[in-house]
Amino acid sequence: MNEILAATVVERESACLPSAAEMLPAIDRAINSLRRGGTVLREGEPWPCRECGIGEYRLLFSDETRSLALPKRSTTGQMPNVAALYGRENTTLTVKSYACAACGSLKTFWWPDEKRPDAWRPPRKKPEA
Repeated sequence: MNEILAATVVERESACLPSAAEMLPAIDRAINSLRRGGTVLREGEPWPCRECGIGEYRLLFSDETRSLALPKRSTTGQMPNVAALYGRENTTLTVKSYACAACGSLKTFWWPDEKRPDAWRPPRKKPEA
């Protein structure tokens, strides 16, 4: 919903979408997200745990991305150490992991090239003092 408002409630007419046709994809995304029970993900903010309904998912590892190695099963015997495992091309993903302190549920998200995925919102701007 906020995405639609941001594209239509503007100070200058030139910043507004030129027609409803350009707004339709954003409306379709919002409807699909609501139908599927989607969660708004915002960088730097927790969100309610859908498993236990009690806790919140919070970032693990102090707001840093981590590498997750996923080698082919057929090549794991050829890697004598961790450096060999993470040094190979096409075996690692850059991820951020979140955990619910109440039930222990884990969520891991792929951040390609350490860039925020499209469905994630940027951190909120801190109010000026």
